[in-house]
Amino acid sequence: MNLTAEAMASGSAVSRDHNNFQAIRRNAILFSYRQLVHATNHFSPESRIGEGVHKGQLVTTGQTLINFCKFWQMVAVKELNPDQGNLDEFIVEILTLSLLRHRNIVDFIGFCADEDQRMLVYEFCPLPSLHFHLHESTSEMAALDWDTRMSIADGVAKALYYLHNEAQPDHPVIFRDLTSHNVLLDEGFHPKLGYFWINPKFGADEGQRHDSTRVMAGLGYRAPEYYKTENLTVKADVYSFGVLLLELITGKVALDSLVQWVEETMLKGNRDPACVVDERLVGQYREASLRRATKMALMCVQQNVEFRLTMVDVVRNMDKITSQTEPEEEGQSSGVLGSHDLSDFDDEDLIDDIQVFPPAI
Repeated sequence: MNLTAEAMASGSAVSRDHNNFQAIRRNAILFSYRQLVHATNHFSPESRIGEGVHKGQLVTTGQTLINFCKFWQMVAVKELNPDQGNLDEFIVEILTLSLLRHRNIVDFIGFCADEDQRMLVYEFCPLPSLHFHLHESTSEMAALDWDTRMSIADGVAKALYYLHNEAQPDHPVIFRDLTSHNVLLDEGFHPKLGYFWINPKFGADEGQRHDSTRVMAGLGYRAPEYYKTENLTVKADVYSFGVLLLELITGKVALDSLVQWVEETMLKGNRDPACVVDERLVGQYREASLRRATKMALMCVQQNVEFRLTMVDVVRNMDKITSQTEPEEEGQSSGVLGSHDLSDFDDEDLIDDIQVFPPAI
């Protein structure tokens, strides 16, 4: 019996109650709870790789699964709180996740919906997270160099651009959970946004009030409007990206004071971004690249939502940041359409305009 047949035989609520089950099956695999228990060795502590996430090994011989699971494929199983949304919301979640396909997003393989069990199954990324490489690696391990860090930022930016502009034709997908812990790396240090799930309540109306239990980003990555209105838009993801970029530039943990520290330090240092750069990067970066990256990060974390860049703007400017040569002109085109080129903004005006939201007590 193949995986899908076994799951259906187990009495999955999805197969019993939803006509769109066949649509889901075209892009995702329905696993039984028993299969995932076996794959993760009963969700043992040894298999735990993150909060509510366990690695496991799935075995399959099913012809219909050839596009998703290989023999003995390592996977990551994310357990969800069954109280977070009803079955209808979960199905919308699965439909959305099953359609996401991007090189910088971890592949969604399938799910479990046995009775009150809610689990998501993703491809397994073998390397530690970006947070580990920035903050927890040993002295024997070489620090991530400037080009690698900016390449990681570029991949994350492209993933967010895809979610905001291309993943769904009628409304953006808001990631909500961008932290260095959730940026996973493969063998070539290519980044992938990992092990997330989407709240369908956000999709139809960007300004809709959210369920506070679903906002996952760490305090240091949260946009200031979260504390004021508890509304999330794509600009909340932009803010989180700006914090992540500052984390890559400075090498500092993204506490709720990171943005304020960067602003104050640059004001004291004649607005020279070299005064905030990670000391492990000295001699590696190009001055124009550092200047543009810092400027863009600060434009992403502005308190006023309207003044923040979009991910279209970010992707456009990342091309210049990752360029191996110094640009002849700051304003030269990168070939990606956007409303803001960073050459439109003066460094001094930018720093003066930044408004840092006070950290939550």
